[in-house]
Formats: sequence, structure tokens, C-alpha cells
Amino acid sequence: MGALDGQILLWIQSLRTPLLNKFMIFYTQLGDHGLLFIAMALLLIAIPFTRRTGCASAFGLAIGALVTNLLLKPFFMRPRPYVTVPGLTNLIDMSKDPNSFPSGHATAAFGVCMAIFLTV
Repeated sequence: MGALDGQILLWIQSLRTPLLNKFMIFYTQLGDHGLLFIAMALLLIAIPFTRRTGCASAFGLAIGALVTNLLLKPFFMRPRPYVTVPGLTNLIDMSKDPNSFPSGHATAAFGVCMAIFLTV
């Protein structure tokens, strides 16, 4: 990881407060395993007017998860920042997914956004 990345992350870490920590843990966990995006896709599928977009979103999530987790993360094997940046500590146990790139949260968001863009 680049030195600039580490400096930025350490600066962000310096802004921590107990209240912000709780909020960020909650906010981050909304995207874990794509749960927020899966819920959005299911909601869109349940509404007849948006069913096509919901199905496209679910498909985008599935393809994104497969490509990211089975191909790209094992290929790049970029460790999480708290492993490589001295002084950086994590708030959430990420030991089950030691690779940070590409981001599963970003992949899920992109999959849903692209599905909406292509179907609306």
C-alpha cells in the first residue's frame, strides 16, 4: 500500500470518537455480505413496476460477488490496511476475509447502480 494511503488512513483514524466508531461499525456492517443491496434487490423484485430492475440488480450482485471473491481477491491478494500500516487499528474483525482489494462493498454498489442505469 502506498505511503499516501497510509497517511490518509492514519489521519482518518485520528478523528475517531466513541460515537463515530459505533456509527461507522453499524454503517459498514450494513454492506457486509451485500445484505443491504440484497434487501434493495428483493424490494425492487417485489414491486411489479421495478421487478426488471430488481432482477438485474440481483444478477449484478451475484456476478460481482463471484468475480470479486473467487477470482480477483485471490489474484491480487492485497492485505487489509491494518496489516501493512503501522499504528493503524481496525474496529471490525476481518480475519475471515484478509484481502482488501477489490472492495466487496464497492463491487456490490457498482453492480446495483449499473443494473439500475441499464434498466431505467
